[in-house]
Amino acid sequence: AKAAESGVVPAMVEVGQDLWSARGVSPRNPRRAVEWLQRAAEAGSNTAKYDLGVHYYWGFRMLDENNEPTPSSVISDETQSLLWFGRGAENGDAASQYQLAFLMEKGHGLPNPQPEISERYYRLAAKGGNEDAEIDFADRLRLGRVLVKPENGGDEAVDLLQRALSQESARAARRLA
Repeated sequence: AKAAESGVVPAMVEVGQDLWSARGVSPRNPRRAVEWLQRAAEAGSNTAKYDLGVHYYWGFRMLDENNEPTPSSVISDETQSLLWFGRGAENGDAASQYQLAFLMEKGHGLPNPQPEISERYYRLAAKGGNEDAEIDFADRLRLGRVLVKPENGGDEAVDLLQRALSQESARAARRLA
C-alpha cells in the first residue's frame, strides 16, 4: 500500500486486486479496488485496464442488513467494461482484445452487435498470442463464420491451433486431432 501511495504502478494494481478479493484486507472493498485500478490504468497499466473491464462486466454487490447495495459495491456496467477493454486493446493487450471481441460480437454495452469489428479484434488477439483467441478464432475460420483473408493463407486455422498447441493447450490438441 505504501508503494502504491508513492506512485508505483504495479503496486497500485496489486492493491486493487487485493481489495477486490479481500486478500490480506478485511472487509472486501470493491469500490476502493476500482479506484486503485483506475489510477494504475491512467498510469498506463494494461493489467489494470483488463481487471477494470472484468470487474465492471461482472460487478460486485456488497449488501447491508436490509439487503441493499452498500457504497462499497461496484454495479455491473457493460458500457464501462467495453470502455476499459477497449483501452487495453488499443495498447495491444491481447487479453483485452479477446474480451472486447466477445463483447462486441454479443452487443454487450452497445446498441447492436458489431460482428465485423469483433472479427478484427478476435484476429488481433489471436495474432497477439492469446490462447483462447487462437482456438476460438480457428473455430470460427473452420466453421466459415469469418472470412479467410488471402494474405493469411488457407491454413490460418491450423496455424493458430499449432501456436496454441505450442503453449501446451489441450483444447488446441483436441481440435487439431
